[in-house]
Amino acid sequence: MSRRKFIKTTVAAAAAASSGGADAGPASGRRAEIRPYNGAPTLFLDGRPHSAFSYMTYSPFPKYFRDFCEAGVNLYSISASADALSEWDMPEVCKGPDDFDYTAEDARIAGILEACPHALIFPRVHAIGPQWWLREHPDQAVSYLDAEGERRFCEWNPRGRMLRFPSWASKSGMDIANEALRRYIAHIRSGPFARNVIGYHVCSWVVGEWMAMELDSSRPMTERFRAHLERKYRTSARLREAWDNPDVTLDTAEVPPRSLFQGPASQSFYERPRQQAAIDYWDNYAEVVSDA
Repeated sequence: MSRRKFIKTTVAAAAAASSGGADAGPASGRRAEIRPYNGAPTLFLDGRPHSAFSYMTYSPFPKYFRDFCEAGVNLYSISASADALSEWDMPEVCKGPDDFDYTAEDARIAGILEACPHALIFPRVHAIGPQWWLREHPDQAVSYLDAEGERRFCEWNPRGRMLRFPSWASKSGMDIANEALRRYIAHIRSGPFARNVIGYHVCSWVVGEWMAMELDSSRPMTERFRAHLERKYRTSARLREAWDNPDVTLDTAEVPPRSLFQGPASQSFYERPRQQAAIDYWDNYAEVVSDA
């Protein structure tokens, strides 16, 4: 079976299973929503269930979209940048306060529509944080102590352009990233692609996953960590007992060093009380990521 025939067969089966063949046709002011259907969360377009079978790619070349379009796929997911994503030769969008350039972003969407004019697009929008803002507010960026006790920034240099990241615990950092995200969405909704873009998958950091690339002991994260400990333990005496540390207090507790998170290869779980601080760090981190 050829690749194209396989895709056509798979799309038809997925559409029939979810919507009785009611897959979306040409886009025209779509209303997209997720609703329960046959016991599962399902994509609905204009009130009709859609199979949600899509082509997701990191290589947005028109020839591939054309292949999938001819095979019957009309839902596509591509990477997009609200501010500073530098992967896949993507230029910086937010270059300064009120300085946003969406030329490259628009070109990628236009390339899809050139190959498949009725495409429905669900971009994975990366809100990393404007780099000009992080240069002006280094205390709000993710940072950590290295083995020698020196503070370093978490940095990423995939295409010769060094990126830093706002701490998810930084309210001002999240506010500036959210503003960039709002502007991206407003740009799409007011432009020629509004009828084709049916939603947004909000991503963070370079790879789009809301995950830790480094332990964050920046000032904002340390403040959130201490607030978490105060809610959990209430008193310094209870914190000292839990951590088996006679010197720690709610006001002085620090994000634990990397070494505390490590153990022998045979260790599957953190040990209490030796690694209770590590457990508390990840409990707090989960709350921080959820809030972000």
